[in-house]
Amino acid sequence: MICARYKHGDCLKVLASAGADFGLVNSAGQSASSIAGLTKWNHGFQQAVQDVILAGKTPQSSNPSVFSPLMFTAGGNEIEALKKLLEREDVDLYEQDDDGNSALMIAASGGHLEAFELLLRAEATMLMHLMLMDTPP
Repeated sequence: MICARYKHGDCLKVLASAGADFGLVNSAGQSASSIAGLTKWNHGFQQAVQDVILAGKTPQSSNPSVFSPLMFTAGGNEIEALKKLLEREDVDLYEQDDDGNSALMIAASGGHLEAFELLLRAEATMLMHLMLMDTPP
């Protein structure tokens, strides 16, 4: 949160790479991403998070409704970072924010067609794998 408040992108990258929890909020209910918005540092915050994802690390969050790397990249239309996240086996395509929106819904509502298509394909692939696993031999 301090990195976001003072716009220290390199510090934010180190913390995100080391597993800092982006789902935490302070006593005022602010998260690192909301503080970045308050300080007019949305682009810098977004770039720092994207750089971490592109380097092969996934920012951690104990509370997806506060921060979800998947929803964050879908909402920001960060295609390469989104592709990187979708390569992970532990990605939760059905995470929802407080309003019940998934990454797919966020991409659609933002008009981010390529992100929407990537997420739609990922869900279809995952469902196909589940169906094949449930099929008796």
